[in-house]
Amino acid sequence: MHKLLQVINGIVPDIDKLSVAYPDPERPWNLVFATKVFLAAFIITSHGFYLSIKPRKSLEESEI
Repeated sequence: MHKLLQVINGIVPDIDKLSVAYPDPERPWNLVFATKVFLAAFIITSHGFYLSIKPRKSLEESEI
């Protein structure tokens, strides 16, 4: 809330000085969460790849 008031008053923080300490060795990823994220990314990527190589239907085939 304090930062928001600074921005409203015209004091804009220097975003080049912001940093995120990642990866944080104190908080490693949960194995279950990491597995779900990996599986979701794999499924989405696989589906996109399937759609990109799937042969397209011609107009003659779709009218039958």
